[in-house]
Amino acid sequence: MDIHVLAVSGAHLQTVCVEGSLLGRELLEMATGPQEVARLLHHNEPVVVHKTLAAQGITDGTHLTLVRLHITKQQQGDVTVKVNEGLPLDNEE
Repeated sequence: MDIHVLAVSGAHLQTVCVEGSLLGRELLEMATGPQEVARLLHHNEPVVVHKTLAAQGITDGTHLTLVRLHITKQQQGDVTVKVNEGLPLDNEE
């Protein structure tokens, strides 16, 4: 199925051909660069990374919005400290 990825502005970024069994995480990885922090939105709701696209009602021709998130140096450092100390990360990190 073809999934259309749009910018927040509505500009078309890319179309990807995928199976409905693909996980949200895999689609997000296809739509972003290796160092980007982003979310894909489907009807203004985040695509769930651990569910398949089909389970989320994402079908052929669906338009998803890619929202890139800015992460400050302070936030990067905070997460690095938590990872190095073996502490759990909050869902938003």
